[in-house]
Amino acid sequence: MADIWTIDVSRWQGWIDWHTVVGAGVQGAWIKCGGADGGWYQDSRWLENERNATAAGMPWGAYYFASPSVGSAPGQAGHAMGLGLGRGTLGSVLDIEHNAHGLSSAQLDEWGEAFCDEVERLGGRRPAIVYSGAYFGVGFSASHPIGNRPFWVANYGSNQPGTSPPNFNPPVPAAWADTGWSAWQFNSTTTVPGITENVVDQNTVREAFWNELLGGAPPEEDEDMATRSVVRTKAGSAWATARLGTPINTEAYWAIIEGSGAARYLWSWDQVTQECFWLGIDPSETWLVEDIFMENRYHYEVEDLDGGASTATASTMTATGAGLFAVVLVALLWIGLELGLNADWYTLTQWQIAAIVGVVVILAAMVAAFVSAQGAAVLRAIRRRHPTASTTPTGAH
Repeated sequence: MADIWTIDVSRWQGWIDWHTVVGAGVQGAWIKCGGADGGWYQDSRWLENERNATAAGMPWGAYYFASPSVGSAPGQAGHAMGLGLGRGTLGSVLDIEHNAHGLSSAQLDEWGEAFCDEVERLGGRRPAIVYSGAYFGVGFSASHPIGNRPFWVANYGSNQPGTSPPNFNPPVPAAWADTGWSAWQFNSTTTVPGITENVVDQNTVREAFWNELLGGAPPEEDEDMATRSVVRTKAGSAWATARLGTPINTEAYWAIIEGSGAARYLWSWDQVTQECFWLGIDPSETWLVEDIFMENRYHYEVEDLDGGASTATASTMTATGAGLFAVVLVALLWIGLELGLNADWYTLTQWQIAAIVGVVVILAAMVAAFVSAQGAAVLRAIRRRHPTASTTPTGAH
């Protein structure tokens, strides 16, 4: 896997000749927008660096030096977004390495996750990236949701100058044990052409993560993912919610994905266990995937939205049935009214009969239109509330 050479800068690097930096081969940069250590502030070189890096064609993102000891996580996230966190092409970075009040590891995780959630809620790039060291205290719990975010680890080793990472794999906190690091800050002692006032932090970025940051698809070959597999999205997945609606009895969505790029929604626990059985995998060992993983690779096939029953087909069939029923109903009504009139059961004119039939036709048309537009959604809601002969997956998520 090719190394992607990036740097991160702040006011400590002084004025930067970004055209020279680009010419030196640096492929990307994270720029400090501000922080909260010692009080909320904007980095004095932030707007200058943002403007000049953009003009030089350098891919860049912003990072915010947070401090759990100064205000709430949502408050600092709002401050960061106000400064410009989230702009650029390389995502939003929470730099968390300041713990003046000595919060526990669990408290740091909760604070960091709350910060990232608020950044995303306010419109920041998803998912927010977490920067820290392996031993600072963030991510010590293997089960915490913060471990689902990309991790940018700081580990200098001997901190020798150079633009290529040393020959070792830096450890990561337990929360990222399964995914590892996405970016690695490997020294802080290197001079880069175009930056003369100070040395510069050096980073390497994994190729797959780099492609995601730039909006491209991950590499086609993925040795860890089978051609056909069952995955689950995170609770509240925007990607799945947009395609399937809000889950009623589940905390996450399950889907079976194909090598062709198609994904089929598994709306019952029976379907999940059945697919896992045929694939020879344990449901508890299925991948918990980020939205960006699905967005770059997979789409839902319309005919499979309801676990094999086509939403489009079901909607069409339901609407067609409603239309036929309306036609038959109107015909029977007309015949009945005519027979009653001929038998002198009542006194109606032909115009009155036509008016009654017309009202029924309009009501039938409205019903058919509603079924055509909303029939599939109603069927989905019924199925989720009352899955056939199954128990909806809850605790397994």
